Amino acid sequence: AAFEAAVKKLNVVTPDKLYQLNCASCHSVDGTVMVGPSFKGIWESKRQVFDPANGETKTITADEAYLRESILQAGKLLSREGKEFDNQMAAQGFENKLKPADVDMLIEFLKDPEGWVAGKYAEPEKK
Repeated sequence: AAFEAAVKKLNVVTPDKLYQLNCASCHSVDGTVMVGPSFKGIWESKRQVFDPANGETKTITADEAYLRESILQAGKLLSREGKEFDNQMAAQGFENKLKPADVDMLIEFLKDPEGWVAGKYAEPEKK
């Protein structure tokens, strides 16, 4: 029973694990620009985005709707942040790979990415 409980604990999907598995290779949480923009301070920030459909740049707020769209419809609006990023997220196929609950957890992660990585939301050890 103890072994099964330990295995179950290892297989628990958490927002920070989803970030590590799906996002960390391209997006930092500390402001470092990698392949894609950093997630530091992204939640409810004002973002300059480029809309390839009409060629216009506009300012949006990085709210739940924008973040969900960015994950599931990668490339619809491209974050500029004063830099150019190649749209490589579309090739990841997150719209087919991630379950709705996974996307919800990633959005929770994006509300405070630094906190998640620092263990702020870790479950306390049960005795």
